[in-house]
Amino acid sequence: MSQVPKLPIRVAILGAGIFAKKSHLPTILGHPSLFKLTGVYSRSKKSAQDTCDAVPSSYGPVQVYSDDSGAGSTLNDLLARDDLDAVVMCLPVGVQERIVKLAVENGKHVLSEKPVSGSGKEADKLMSWYAAAVTRGSGVTWLVAENWRAEAATLYAADLVRGVGKGVRTFSMQCWLETRPDNAYVATGWRVGAGSVLPGGFLLDGGVHWLAMLRAVVGDVRTAAAFSSLCLPYCAPVDTVSGILALEKSPAAGTVNICFAASGRPFDIVLTVICVAGTVAIRVGTGGDPKGARRFEVEWTPEGGEGGNKREFPFAGIDAEFQEFARSVAGVDALPGVTKSDFASPDLSPAQAAKDVRTVEALLKSADQNGVPVNV
Repeated sequence: MSQVPKLPIRVAILGAGIFAKKSHLPTILGHPSLFKLTGVYSRSKKSAQDTCDAVPSSYGPVQVYSDDSGAGSTLNDLLARDDLDAVVMCLPVGVQERIVKLAVENGKHVLSEKPVSGSGKEADKLMSWYAAAVTRGSGVTWLVAENWRAEAATLYAADLVRGVGKGVRTFSMQCWLETRPDNAYVATGWRVGAGSVLPGGFLLDGGVHWLAMLRAVVGDVRTAAAFSSLCLPYCAPVDTVSGILALEKSPAAGTVNICFAASGRPFDIVLTVICVAGTVAIRVGTGGDPKGARRFEVEWTPEGGEGGNKREFPFAGIDAEFQEFARSVAGVDALPGVTKSDFASPDLSPAQAAKDVRTVEALLKSADQNGVPVNV
């Protein structure tokens, strides 16, 4: 049985690709009271070493592990370390599911990147396996890193809809992104294109983000009906979907439009929720920031248009998800050096992540059947 670790949690990064370097590494290094990085694993030694090289020399030793490093420096060697409490992973779908199991079997707490799996069926299998491991007394925490569910703007908007909004009447979500051939995520090879291992390509890789936010704000989805298309061959198998989503615990339904071929719209995300007593609108953009830093704007407009308000939030969901992971693993409510949030803790459970996947999957299945409604 895994022991409850003390802070800082001794953690390793599994997967040293773009997102791990850009987001996971700086988040871990930026919270020394919560995490202590001990190792980095990648399939290639070069990739793992490149990530380690980004760690300041004053930080202390961070060991490299890879499939081509030889005895003593393999993934199994890393997971066998007694001085390792947890792993944070960002690996291709298919590989990641297997390594989640391996980490849990070795008594390591896990924060794995979205999507939780490539299909709802595979997600259910993995969750059943994990539930059995918990029943056997593994004591291991497994959360899924969905930063859009953890954003303060998402949690605030959900409070507005359920509170002053008095519930959902309908909604519209627009996610427009311009994806050029030189996009770094196109170049990974496993997300889109001929080598894609993701059903739906970017629509599963990125679409789960916005559907996670949508579901957190308006509730679970019951049925989807949609049409899809491929505008950019390098974004195969599909880059655009337009659909209608009916909610599970409400008569409400709304629209969703996700397009990764939005020429002239580099990053334009808007969710509008028409409530019983007013309207909640979430917009994501750079707000004129000279460095292009993304920000959220959440606006509440009551019926009649008077007495509304507008709040801005930083794009800080990655910090929030790592903090929630630290709380869960260490079994504490308050974290040193972290201001307590005004909102409820985000639900980063594998079950929620699986619902995100199933929602994307239902949209794509419906599109394959020329718009026939598909239950989530």
